[in-house]
Amino acid sequence: MHRIAAADRDLAEMALRLAVSIREGKADGVPLTERTKTGDLSDWFKAPFGHDPTNPSHRLVYRFVDQVPEIVEVVAVGPRQDDAAYLMAGLRMERIEDPIQRSLAERIVHRVLNRFSSAPDRRPGQ
Repeated sequence: MHRIAAADRDLAEMALRLAVSIREGKADGVPLTERTKTGDLSDWFKAPFGHDPTNPSHRLVYRFVDQVPEIVEVVAVGPRQDDAAYLMAGLRMERIEDPIQRSLAERIVHRVLNRFSSAPDRRPGQ
């Protein structure tokens, strides 16, 4: 989240507002599944967001703690590109068991986040 805030404060604020909306029941996410490259994230949800609502550039990955809708745990906020947000979630939750897949995921996340943080502001009209 710090990288996003440093690169685009508006995008970081969107992520925070989205997390609050989910907690308040005003927004819903989509359940994730188990995939080889991310590991089993079937107990997590994704919620898209970004400057362009028709093509959201980022994902917020979250779950409800102890199935309580008022307690939302966000594990990753990141670009949709190359599944970076899902890979971050899989790495942080230690769901990627295969060492080769884990190494590949780490490299992809590093590359995408570095590219994002060094890119110019991409808001419409900027």
